[in-house]
Amino acid sequence: MRLDPTPTWWRRHWEKSGQVSVEPADRRRVETLLHWNEVCLRPSGNGDMNENKMLRADAGRNLSFTRVVARRK
Repeated sequence: MRLDPTPTWWRRHWEKSGQVSVEPADRRRVETLLHWNEVCLRPSGNGDMNENKMLRADAGRNLSFTRVVARRK
């Protein structure tokens, strides 16, 4: 059972104010976050090696990445 809020929950939560419309709200693969973290680990970046190890060890079993894009009304 997942305990983290779903993209639908985030959409409703953000739109409650009436100030924004959300487009899109979806769940991204952990590989997307892992790729970004690896780019940041390059010599000029500020990546976190512990985060990288955690994402690799989890392999998408428990962690997810929710993307929410909102526009002001």
